[in-house]
Amino acid sequence: MRTETDDTLLSCENIVKRYGALTAVDRLSLQVRAGEVLGIGGPNGAGKTTLFDMISGVTKATEGRIVFKSRDITRLPPHKASPQGLARTFQLNAAFDSLSVEENVLCSAYFGRANILFPQLRYPPATREAARAALSTTGLEAAHDRKAGSLTVLQRKQLMIACALATRPSVLLLDEPVGGLNVAEIDQTIEMIDKVRNEWPVTIILIEHVMRFLVALCDRIVIMHHGRKIYEGPISGLAGDRQVVEVYLGEGAARRLRDAAERQACHA
Repeated sequence: MRTETDDTLLSCENIVKRYGALTAVDRLSLQVRAGEVLGIGGPNGAGKTTLFDMISGVTKATEGRIVFKSRDITRLPPHKASPQGLARTFQLNAAFDSLSVEENVLCSAYFGRANILFPQLRYPPATREAARAALSTTGLEAAHDRKAGSLTVLQRKQLMIACALATRPSVLLLDEPVGGLNVAEIDQTIEMIDKVRNEWPVTIILIEHVMRFLVALCDRIVIMHHGRKIYEGPISGLAGDRQVVEVYLGEGAARRLRDAAERQACHA
């Protein structure tokens, strides 16, 4: 039974992904509202990245249906999903290392928004404007002429997000955007994602293990385990959910999460 509301932008309906005898995602249903920031957490192997792969067309669902902007995109390949307004980043930093930062973002802005059969000799003004805006939001303006291969880990993550933003997506999928970063870099990324939320008309879905990152940014959170959804709701409810505490957080993390939620409520 569908439970979409008028503001549902993306809907996953009982989707399943099997690899032989392994069920990576098991009858998961999820609705994402326009304009929200949704966090997805869970242990390694819970099926989080596989979920992103199915939404973005990297892999096809074994069963179920994915609807985006009222259109069935279950079988849509990535090069056709992106022009519809879906953009994503990956856990491993991906870029054209021999190109400059600006060239990477321009390429994404041009080819990521439309299926270009006959490329022009020059990038059109709209493409350049989208690239400039993405570089500004992600803080990469000063590094625009550097080769992507020379960037730091943080800058490479920023570049992936800039490339995704430059396609002007309706939904931005971020897969572990602060994985491997230190505390200061995580804080910087929180500020950047908050800037994206405020400056771009985009809905954000992010996978992350760093709970304070999720606490700082997310309107709602989903926890997955063994391919299934075991929790969906506000972050304030996580620490009180026994199954989430037992299979994912642990008692110590649950206490820290309660403290963080209380501090955030005080500053709200």
